[in-house]
Parts: sequence; C-alpha cells; structure tokens
Amino acid sequence: MENPSDLDRIALLGREARGRDEPKSSNPYDQWDMLPGSTGETVGIWRAKVQAWERGWTTEDGKRER
Repeated sequence: MENPSDLDRIALLGREARGRDEPKSSNPYDQWDMLPGSTGETVGIWRAKVQAWERGWTTEDGKRER
C-alpha cells in the first residue's frame, strides 16, 4: 500500500484540481497510462490513489458555496 503521506499528497492534488474548476472526471489516476496494467502496480495501490485524489477533490468541492 502507498505510504499515508503519499496518499495525502495525492489528495492535495485532487483539492488543487477542484480549485482550478477541473471536473471530478479529470482524475489522472483514471487515465490509461496510470492504470495498473500500464504501471505494473497492484489494483489495491491504484485504487488507493484514485480514492485519495477523489477524497481531495470532494473535500474542496464541499467548501464551495452552492
């Protein structure tokens, strides 16, 4: 599994992406070259990265006025 601080950095990237008004679908870990078949990492590690980025994006989204 990824180091928690690595996942925190990935979550920060998600928050920053939301701050730039990027859609949730812009998660870089969903791109072809970041999928487990391309990187060689396990599905569990990849999923943790996807979820960390989404957590950051969602956290920042929750701070915005509706």
